Amino acid sequence: MQYQGFSVLELLCVMALGAITCLFAVPNFYSFVYKQQANLTMQQTELAINYARSLAVRDRGRVIVCPNENRRCGSNWENGILVLSPFGQSTTFKVYVPLQNQFSLAQSGFHKQKIIIEANGLTNNNGSFIYKSRKLNVLPRFKLYFNKGLRVYWGRLD
Repeated sequence: MQYQGFSVLELLCVMALGAITCLFAVPNFYSFVYKQQANLTMQQTELAINYARSLAVRDRGRVIVCPNENRRCGSNWENGILVLSPFGQSTTFKVYVPLQNQFSLAQSGFHKQKIIIEANGLTNNNGSFIYKSRKLNVLPRFKLYFNKGLRVYWGRLD
């Protein structure tokens, strides 16, 4: 008499191999997703700066890039990026999406949490943004630099 199906030993071996495969695949997948989110954030930040620069040159006026807090300039870049006209904060050109809770975007090098772009397409100082995970320090950090001419460069820090 022949039995059809798998024995318990065969099933346990297959489950053990599946568990070992998942052990290696899940961290790599999380790292992949994190890098994709970092790339998206850096690209959107670069897009906001370039968009603001093109508006300033086109309209021959000052444009402000600042953190979004209810469509007004705020202090937390993680709420999104806002591109505003200089004539009061009522004219909103564009709002870029906020970050997820487990990530942070910090700025340095520019004045009072905002980038002011003059009519000639230049800003008064250099600056940078750092994108990193709040929970896991083992994940790489990414940095976006821009100079006074608003040439944007970004890459991985670690």
